[in-house]
Amino acid sequence: MKAKVIMLDSKTSTIHKHQKELKITKFELEETDFFIPQYLYLTNPNAKIEVGDYFIKDKMVCQCNETTQNELGCIPDNEVYCNTQTYFDRRNCVKIIATTNSSLRILFEGQEVLEEPYPLSEQSIKLLVDYYNRKGKMPDEVEVNFEYINKPMSDLFLDKTIKLNSKGEVDIIIPEEKMYSREEVETLLTNMGIDALLPEEEVDEWINENL
Repeated sequence: MKAKVIMLDSKTSTIHKHQKELKITKFELEETDFFIPQYLYLTNPNAKIEVGDYFIKDKMVCQCNETTQNELGCIPDNEVYCNTQTYFDRRNCVKIIATTNSSLRILFEGQEVLEEPYPLSEQSIKLLVDYYNRKGKMPDEVEVNFEYINKPMSDLFLDKTIKLNSKGEVDIIIPEEKMYSREEVETLLTNMGIDALLPEEEVDEWINENL
């Protein structure tokens, strides 16, 4: 299952942006002049959003409390909307399936209930932070393991659900980026006929700058 990664500023977190790098701390810290707390969210743009689900709209996290065919209703925790019931176009909202923001997770009698959005594993957080510090951005998408389970009261249909690790957390895989050799690029340009359209020195310059 493919998921998108969204990073948003927060009031407190164990992940902080310091200049152009991300840092991980053992405890949640508030914003300072040097550190800006960050939450990480995994979203599934193709998942249907129902009442009770959390979603992101324009860098704003909301919990759906009403649905229509084309809109999602919620009370945004945002001064712009004055904490009033607001409706957003479904097409502009993405469902949160996992996050480092523990305030979104459900507690029952002091115990965390394993429902979406699930917690991200420590290993997944480290992978994302390391990627950001190397690339200056989050990966375009990540892979999340899933499994099929029987739907309630039915042996004929299966539901696709996120596969959690032994701690009830989500593990991710960041797809490897394909690296091309100069020979592979030259062959690709030749097959596309581009090398015949451009002067040889321009082709060489592009290859030197991008490999």
